[in-house]
Amino acid sequence: MRSSIGVLLVLFGTNVYGSGPDCNTSPPPSVTDAVFKITSESGGKKYSGSGVLISPALVLTAYHTVDGAEKITVSIKTKNLSFIALFSNVKIISNVKIIAQDKKNDIAILEIPKITAIKPIPIHNREVKDGEIIWNVGFPNGFFSITCGFADGTDSSSVRTTAWSYYGGSGGAFIRYNESEYYLVGMMTAIEIKYHAEKEIIEAALGKPVYPIALLLYDTRP
Repeated sequence: MRSSIGVLLVLFGTNVYGSGPDCNTSPPPSVTDAVFKITSESGGKKYSGSGVLISPALVLTAYHTVDGAEKITVSIKTKNLSFIALFSNVKIISNVKIIAQDKKNDIAILEIPKITAIKPIPIHNREVKDGEIIWNVGFPNGFFSITCGFADGTDSSSVRTTAWSYYGGSGGAFIRYNESEYYLVGMMTAIEIKYHAEKEIIEAALGKPVYPIALLLYDTRP
């Protein structure tokens, strides 16, 4: 199992594409609550990563965060869900199954019991443009984090962003705002790919066509 680290610089500023949110603000909890902490156990050791809710019962994550796991748990916020925890706002889901995986492209899709109180983050429906605001939301090393930056150096097959990605944040979501909605545009992985192999595995799990997301952050250390 590996952890990933992303690009090198966070730039703060205004959204050059309209009057939407900028890096002085963050996506609301109604969006960030759909990014979960993933914990996998193997050989008596625990490893943490992140995942994003893409349907009421499906979580997208990086393959290497759950590779070889003997047990996988997903931690979600319990606010407005139930009175499950009197002294904690986190519910631990342990009946988690890997229903799809692609080791080569570092993708896995987990199935969890259906959640109705948290809205999945919709996958975006158009190309990301240079200069658009991108937030990175995840749980690097088990701690919740939001960073912000700009899309930079995009092309037809990949997206880069100046939003800092902390070590251990694999499976974290890259989110942008467009026309009053927040969209999933990418996921942090341990590799960089130059084609959209992830599209087929996500479409098969969701049962509908999707626009390609970017598996865009990878280990850049020498």
